[in-house]
Amino acid sequence: MKKTIAGMIVGLSLFISISSANAAPALSDVNGHWAKDQIEFALKDGFVDGYPDGTFRPDQNVSRVEFLKLVVDALKFKKQDAAGEWFQPYVKTAEVNGIHQTGEFAADQLNEPITREEMARIAVRATGEANYDAKKWMYLATSKGIITGMDEAGTLGEDQPTTRAQAVTVIRRIMKIREGASLPADKYATSAAEIYWHKTNIITMLPQYFADGYLKRGQKLEESSLKYVGENGYSEIEKYIVVDMDNVKDPNRKLIPTDFRWSAAFGAERTPRQDNPNNSYALLSFNHIDVSVVEPISFRFAQLNINPFFSENTVDEEGNLIDVTRFSSYDERNKTYLGSSIKLNVGENDLRFVTGQLLPKAQVRKQGDQFYLYRDPAQELGESHVVEVFSSHIDYTLK
Repeated sequence: MKKTIAGMIVGLSLFISISSANAAPALSDVNGHWAKDQIEFALKDGFVDGYPDGTFRPDQNVSRVEFLKLVVDALKFKKQDAAGEWFQPYVKTAEVNGIHQTGEFAADQLNEPITREEMARIAVRATGEANYDAKKWMYLATSKGIITGMDEAGTLGEDQPTTRAQAVTVIRRIMKIREGASLPADKYATSAAEIYWHKTNIITMLPQYFADGYLKRGQKLEESSLKYVGENGYSEIEKYIVVDMDNVKDPNRKLIPTDFRWSAAFGAERTPRQDNPNNSYALLSFNHIDVSVVEPISFRFAQLNINPFFSENTVDEEGNLIDVTRFSSYDERNKTYLGSSIKLNVGENDLRFVTGQLLPKAQVRKQGDQFYLYRDPAQELGESHVVEVFSSHIDYTLK
């Protein structure tokens, strides 16, 4: 058996190897753990160690410098010389190899637990990906399959501490990507990460409509295009969420208000329906207005919509959805939808509400047709024109 002591620092876990060079040790707290295989690989590979008492402590937090050390050792970077405490050569090596930048961690906070978002930043860089958008690291990590959700809903836990089990699992995935492997992505974790990044999950959930514009033209929903400010207040879209209506496990289904109805149009008939249409996506615009008015008005607010496909009907003869249709709150008494305007009372009106559309999954247009996402103008605030916020070409081969 060999023993190595990382350093005598208060609060810093000691990484002490109890393994042979050819096999992972039998540790008392690894059997039955979700990361057992990854832990055993890491121990055998030699970039992490167990503890002298025969444990691995998989759920113990990892500090920032510990994670940097693990990555440096796992990727076998040439260790740089650096004066100071034991970890400085690892920090310097991480900087030289582009996985860490000077000043990203305060000097007096290096021994604090690394968050999952901080881990994502280092991990993505370790795969060779460049990024200059601070909010995008989790999206890149989840879309590459480096990080998965903490539950079936794809919860990111971006500000949560990283455990030893999570750390070695992520590092193993980094190694696989560097070896040329393509990893499966957690769709709903990627969806949540995309919302965290730029307030929408359109690329993750509807690539056939949005990926072309994103990949070829580098478009995203710029915050400036989602808000209009006038003399009496502002109207904005806080987020734009796509929900898979066929998937009962889609975590964003809970965001759909219970009074939502969709408009089934066939010929002269316009029927508000509450049923869940098969083979469709819900496109939800989360709207916020903060406006002062001196008299009651019908206020036309900013909201996001995709351009209609101009079919005569939104359903076929059997009532199946075949085209884009309204999907929003419905007033049973007055037989009206919450459409492009909302009634405001005198004084300050600070309101949040959702509007939306349904989009069938069927090919409603030919591949290559132009596609637009636009924002309705806040006309009572002085805005007069529709604002195009995203354009793309439809590509039904993308899934």
